[in-house]
Amino acid sequence: MSVDQEFYTAIVNNDLKTAKLLIKENSVNINHTEPNFNKTALSSSAYLGLTKCVDYLLSIGVDIDKTDGLDMTPLMTACSSGKVKGSRVALKLIEHGANVNYVREDDEMTALKFAVGDCKPEVIEALIQAGADIDGPQNSEQTALMLAARNNHISALKILVEAGADIKAKCKLPWAKGLTALDLAKLQNHKKASQYLSSIDGT
Repeated sequence: MSVDQEFYTAIVNNDLKTAKLLIKENSVNINHTEPNFNKTALSSSAYLGLTKCVDYLLSIGVDIDKTDGLDMTPLMTACSSGKVKGSRVALKLIEHGANVNYVREDDEMTALKFAVGDCKPEVIEALIQAGADIDGPQNSEQTALMLAARNNHISALKILVEAGADIKAKCKLPWAKGLTALDLAKLQNHKKASQYLSSIDGT
């Protein structure tokens, strides 16, 4: 096993003592990617919610936006993981200047679109405050608001609407072409999302 891989393995095992020793005694590529999914130590730490490892990696200057084999930045990975741990890591990455508007080319997913799945409200607020494109990217097949509606994520819906999300935007996905966020909520029988969006839409 190479020193670079040893460092990666130590990080994903939450073994900071070994990781720091390897850095002290060797020339280590801190942005090394493992061979299976091309994940860096930061990407895997973000996925696993290893906040102390994330703090350490950021302190030694890792590439905060290096994408993995799924064309996801560490921030997108953290937002995708969501819940308490993923949200905590996402906030750290945003605070350290992670790119909040990177777009995955094959499906137009962004950190904000991942965040409306299962992240804490403060992550969505932090992304918007950091300049995340609320309805983007331009001509997107589905917006973050649509995804929040599909996830029945009321807190996310409220934050997005208050931030100026376009409630009239039409979905461009083949199976839902022309549907708004409200239509999508109704289609998936999400009563809370439907009620909230109806109250905003006036229908």
